[in-house]
Amino acid sequence: MLKRSRPLSRSRRAAGFSLLELMLVVVIMGILMSVVIVNLAGAGKKAKTGATIAIMKQIKSALASYSTEFGSLPPTEMGLQPLVATKTLEKVPLDAWKRPFRYMYPGTSGNPDQPYDLMSMGDDAQWGTPGNLNIWIIENADAAPTTAIP
Repeated sequence: MLKRSRPLSRSRRAAGFSLLELMLVVVIMGILMSVVIVNLAGAGKKAKTGATIAIMKQIKSALASYSTEFGSLPPTEMGLQPLVATKTLEKVPLDAWKRPFRYMYPGTSGNPDQPYDLMSMGDDAQWGTPGNLNIWIIENADAAPTTAIP
């Protein structure tokens, strides 16, 4: 029978991690990963919404240039195609979800400052929902004054 000459030293026993320590690390990593995933979940929608708004502002600018040059806006039946034909836009743009914009002239608001409608379905891919993007609502939100909270 082999006899151990001396007991294991404290430094040799402490060299590894216990199962409890490893489980604690795994739990902490899981919590951190869930926090990161929750925070990143809405980032894609916000990025696509921001990109769509930027495209809509570009179309609005192109429509203003077209109107200045030709004295009128393209009719609904022609859509945004005249902007491409006159080289005002390179191509008819799609929104960030790869869907066409809704353009109507004359617009439905009856407001002379909003002569046309330019909209995107947004992320839910349905018309008539709160997720729809409308250039005039976006412009009004951008122009709204901000007030400081006391």
